[in-house]
Amino acid sequence: DMATYGKVIGGGLPIGVVAGRAKYLDGMDGGFWQYGDDSRPEAGMTYFAGTFIRHPLALAAANAILGYLQEQGQPLYNQLNRLSETLALRLNELFERLDVPLHVALFGSLFKIQYQRPLTHGELIFAGLRRRGIFLWDHRAGFLTTSHTMPEIDALVDRFASTLTELIDAKLIPGRSNSPRPTPCPTAGGETYRQAHSVARPGKDRLGRPGWFLPDPANPGRFQQVDSPINLTGGETHA
Repeated sequence: DMATYGKVIGGGLPIGVVAGRAKYLDGMDGGFWQYGDDSRPEAGMTYFAGTFIRHPLALAAANAILGYLQEQGQPLYNQLNRLSETLALRLNELFERLDVPLHVALFGSLFKIQYQRPLTHGELIFAGLRRRGIFLWDHRAGFLTTSHTMPEIDALVDRFASTLTELIDAKLIPGRSNSPRPTPCPTAGGETYRQAHSVARPGKDRLGRPGWFLPDPANPGRFQQVDSPINLTGGETHA
């Protein structure tokens, strides 16, 4: 008879929605009527109020979101779910290859990194991801959205591989480092970084964020940024 909705229906704006049969909700808003004509509430109204009740901006956003979902229909959800399945499959394959006790549980576009057994230093996984520009809330569910595309999936899997390999080599988590070693963070130390230190230089990307840059072999005289908090559309090459 009644249902409640929130968050996503507001497109990022604060909102809560109560939906249900007219015989229950008419007592809240008076039934069908509108301003600007002779119509008036058809039922007795119950006073209720709150900070964002009937907020015009939130209602406009909700109307736009609902219109978009109605226009796109089920194919939008199918596409998002396929992308989420790809993410879960690739991460679980990575976990199995590195023999780390992690697993991605998935439902629709909701996913969660689960520990298959306790890890004393498991929090370092999420810290390592943050150092590489990937934010996942520790022990909480994550979501893919229609803004995410395959390059974001590629970046997430790559940064997971770098983080796990670093922690396995440091013997902070169990596993085997039998995959090609991804480029480590410049601040992470390690032989690769020490070898590159003589040619690496600090600088700023196009958004003014600090980072480390190495010579780009494909473009003499230009430098490529490595392991910085980038947007997830891939790496960039800068002068």
